[in-house]
Amino acid sequence: MASVLAGYALTDAALISTAGGGDPQFGDAAVEGADAYGEVLAGLLDPGTYPALSAAVRGGALRGGEGWADDGDFRFGLELLLDGVEALIARRASGGDVGGK
Repeated sequence: MASVLAGYALTDAALISTAGGGDPQFGDAAVEGADAYGEVLAGLLDPGTYPALSAAVRGGALRGGEGWADDGDFRFGLELLLDGVEALIARRASGGDVGGK
């Protein structure tokens, strides 16, 4: 579980760093918000490997996002992860998760 939480934090940091121009290879991408990030992501996603995500991004799922890289979004995602961990612990404590890892 620690690796899931670390991965979440690292991915968020990488997205914010990339969007803010932290990585020189993305300097020309001009990723300044969710709209621009969606355009970059649409170009990177392989529709054969990620058909649903690719269709959603190409369909405009990230259009109109304002304030997309803020602490509230990070906390919301973190709370979703932690709620899932809490539910798993409760399910295992009640014996409802037979054979889980």
